[in-house]
Amino acid sequence: MFDQCPPAYRTHDVLRAFPLVLARMARQHVAAALAAARDGYAGARVELRGAVPVHGMDGVLRTYEHEGSRAAVAERAVRLVERALAGERWSARPRPTDPPD
Repeated sequence: MFDQCPPAYRTHDVLRAFPLVLARMARQHVAAALAAARDGYAGARVELRGAVPVHGMDGVLRTYEHEGSRAAVAERAVRLVERALAGERWSARPRPTDPPD
């Protein structure tokens, strides 16, 4: 969880004492990163017009796509851990190829 948060979060003892709190803060942080990537992608062409050449804009947009995808994966993973720490339990679902019991 700490790897999904800013480095300074490691200095807070409360986050080590209460993993659910750490998971909550990690979820909020990666959700903010995802929102920032989406917002950045949406406004990059307009906001960076004239400052970044056209051939550089492709790299800018790819960077936002990459970071947005990374943040989306991290958000899902953190959310699952948070739910588990909160006591939610899952059971395996049979795969379509599994014979019925």
